[in-house]
Amino acid sequence: KRSYREIFREHGEEFFRELEREAAKQAAQKDWHIIVTGGGTFLDTESRASLRKDALILYLTAEQSTLWTRATQGGVPPWLEGTEGESRFAEQCATRDEVLRPFADVLLDTTHDSPEALAVRAAVPRAGRRLRAFHAGFLLPVP
Repeated sequence: KRSYREIFREHGEEFFRELEREAAKQAAQKDWHIIVTGGGTFLDTESRASLRKDALILYLTAEQSTLWTRATQGGVPPWLEGTEGESRFAEQCATRDEVLRPFADVLLDTTHDSPEALAVRAAVPRAGRRLRAFHAGFLLPVP
């Protein structure tokens, strides 16, 4: 098993994105699963179409500085190496937010909370109502 960073470095972005598209298609066939993706997955129209079908989309946001810290904890990703890496990352964050936010059924700011706190505070109550409504065959707006 190789990490996404290893695949990206060894084979390049296009090869990585093709693997990602195939994984999205396979994941979309599953019922009642939580599928976690990176922001780039939803920028790809084919992957986004696969994953949106009969799905509830939770968009996890955070302040850009928090995202940078998280993204570089295991080392700087290959596409962000070099002196302009952090500024490229900031541009990617802005673009991804603009593109991805409209597809979100639930928005969760993860800047300050732990995953456990987020689940209790927001995801479970909101997503639970949405999932019940979705399962019943109609959608209710999530406050």
